[in-house]
Amino acid sequence: LARVLIRVDNRPFSTCRLSAFIRSILGFILFSTSYCVVNTGIYYKFVRPLRQEERELLERELIEADRAGFTVNLK
Repeated sequence: LARVLIRVDNRPFSTCRLSAFIRSILGFILFSTSYCVVNTGIYYKFVRPLRQEERELLERELIEADRAGFTVNLK
C-alpha cells in the first residue's frame, strides 16, 4: 500500500490562495504606484526646472521694464 502525502500549500501569494480578483487589485495598485513615482520623478527632473527658468526670465523682464520706465496697467 502506497501512501500519497499531499503537502499543504502555505505560501501566501500562490495562485491557489488568491483569487484572480485579488491578484488584479494588487497588480493595479503596483501599476498605479509605479506610475505616480515615475511621473513625480519626471516632474522634479524636467518640468519644475523649466517652469522655474521661465519664472526667472519673466521676473528679469519685468525688472528691466520697470527700470526703463514702463508700467503695466491692469484694468
